[in-house]
Amino acid sequence: MFLKNGHSPKQNAGGITINADNNSLLKEACTLNTYSESYDELYHKLKQQEKTIAQLVEIIAATNKRVYDLDRRQLGYEHRLLLRERTAAFSNSRL
Repeated sequence: MFLKNGHSPKQNAGGITINADNNSLLKEACTLNTYSESYDELYHKLKQQEKTIAQLVEIIAATNKRVYDLDRRQLGYEHRLLLRERTAAFSNSRL
C-alpha cells in the first residue's frame, strides 16, 4: 500500500500507521509532552528547594538565638567577674 505522495506508511510498535504528516504531529506532541514533563520536574525541584531554604533559615535563626543567648550570658559573667575584681581591689587598697 502506498500513500498519495508515493511513500509507504510505517507502523510503530503500537500498530498505529504513521505517515509523514502524522509523524510531524507526533514529534510536536512528544516535544510538548517533554516540555510539560520538564516544567513539572522543574516545578517540583523549585518547591523542594524552597522547603530546603526555609529549613536553612530556621536553622540559622535558631543558631543566631543561641549565639545571642550565649553572648548575653558571657557578658553577664564578665560583668560579675569585673565587679568581684574591683571589689577585691578596693578591699585590698583599704588595708
